[in-house]
Amino acid sequence: MNNPDVALPFDTLRCANRFKAINMPDKQAEAIADELSAMININIVTKQDITLIRSDIALVRNDILWFKIIGSLLCGLIVIGFTLLSILITFHK
Repeated sequence: MNNPDVALPFDTLRCANRFKAINMPDKQAEAIADELSAMININIVTKQDITLIRSDIALVRNDILWFKIIGSLLCGLIVIGFTLLSILITFHK
């Protein structure tokens, strides 16, 4: 779901320079800026991702509906079967 082609605009150079301005060592400032950029962009969800999720949800809902229908039919058949069995037992005596 994470789309590597989509990125939030994050100015790592500006970020690193701000760290350097408060006397952070260059390499540390640059490493932190890079990691912040990676963390910001790790969980981007696109409209396409949402569309895919919605279609998956629709499929699951459809499956649940079919399970309800089949379950109801099976329950009905079981009730009919026990009813017929009790009628047969009653007449057989």
